Amino acid sequence: MRSGGLPAGVPGGTHVLVEAAPESAQVRITQAEMLYPQILTAYDEVCAWLSREGLTPALPPREIVFAAVDDAHPEAEVCDIAVPFLR
Repeated sequence: MRSGGLPAGVPGGTHVLVEAAPESAQVRITQAEMLYPQILTAYDEVCAWLSREGLTPALPPREIVFAAVDDAHPEAEVCDIAVPFLR
């Protein structure tokens, strides 16, 4: 793993973490599902699938937000809950 700055032209104060690209199990959730405690259901679903498949998490879970959450409709898909795993 290595970390580095953002590409030129991107506002500062943030760093990028580059990790090896293992496979990941993920579930897509809506803006409404991102609220606590609803978001815990998505984590539980991903972890249950990994367990059923006999797979081992390789890195911590992460929330991959790909849309403007605050501006999204409650039913709009805005985030993936992902857990990288090893076979």
